[in-house]
Amino acid sequence: MEMADVSKCRLMRSQLTPWERFEASARLEEVDFVQCYLPLRGASYREGPRVDLVKRYPEAIHFLTPGVQPDPSLFGARMDDRNLGVESDWWEPLIRSEEDYDRLEMPDVRAELMPRLLGDYRRLRARLEKDTIERYGFLAQCSILGPVDFASEMRGYDRLLADLLHCPARVQRLFDLITRVNVEWIKLCQEVLGELRLLWLADHGLTFMSPRLYPSFGLPYWRRELAAASRHAVRCYHNEGDVTGVLEAVPEMGADVFHLGWVPLVEAKSRIGDRVCLCGNLNSTGLLLAGSRSEVAEAAKNAIAVAAPGGGFILSSSGGMAPRTPFENVDAMYKAAKTSGRYPL
Repeated sequence: MEMADVSKCRLMRSQLTPWERFEASARLEEVDFVQCYLPLRGASYREGPRVDLVKRYPEAIHFLTPGVQPDPSLFGARMDDRNLGVESDWWEPLIRSEEDYDRLEMPDVRAELMPRLLGDYRRLRARLEKDTIERYGFLAQCSILGPVDFASEMRGYDRLLADLLHCPARVQRLFDLITRVNVEWIKLCQEVLGELRLLWLADHGLTFMSPRLYPSFGLPYWRRELAAASRHAVRCYHNEGDVTGVLEAVPEMGADVFHLGWVPLVEAKSRIGDRVCLCGNLNSTGLLLAGSRSEVAEAAKNAIAVAAPGGGFILSSSGGMAPRTPFENVDAMYKAAKTSGRYPL
């Protein structure tokens, strides 16, 4: 490569947009500085932060997917009455016995979700500037809840995990139905939003599976869901649980980015860091919620030192941030990525 080409590459690296930096990090490339993802909440789990995150953290990556996505209501489930009094979604159990698995059929995803998807898309497009859409990859992002988490909302996690052993064929039939729903949803999103830039899959089921179980009860479904996105999409897998014993499942499912929590970064970097971009994993409650600004800055620098060499690292929290996380701690995390995370390290 001639000197002029080298200079051009360096110039391009110094002018990356947040989306370009995120996308290059997902492809395991060294960028200008470590990208930062800040999943902030407001005063509760149902509220977003009452600040403009794009203005406060302009170089971080921000995700904005349509508010609607497949949920158990497609199969006839109803919200539990307790839902109004808590900060999480509760569903009345739809599967109360093993025989109930057999009564479930494929819903009409298009008829149920297309009007809501179109409405969300039009509202977002009306309020976003074209430059903002390009800088952050907005309006081409899709999220799904994986089959284990999805099924747990219909059965309950404890009973679902027991059913893996008591009636495995029935559980797998349900996982297949949910996967078909999710794949249909991804196709709908691509039809409305255009070629997807980002597919976000959240499923904590891997946390509870051994190396013997996940090839049958997880891997086939996650692979089908992630493969349904357009070829150039970045595929993110979110699971903040302790999956240290089954880390290899993440690259096997086809994820480009792993948003992780209770896994030591040094372990994840050494075992899968050459195949998957790691995104994490500053403690959301003990550190970001309750720690000092200096403690957050030090932890961020340590995370960068461990996981950023060679590329393929995004600084983030270990899952979504807790409500009322102090902004000064988020500021310290963001600043550390831009300063201590500048390449070459």
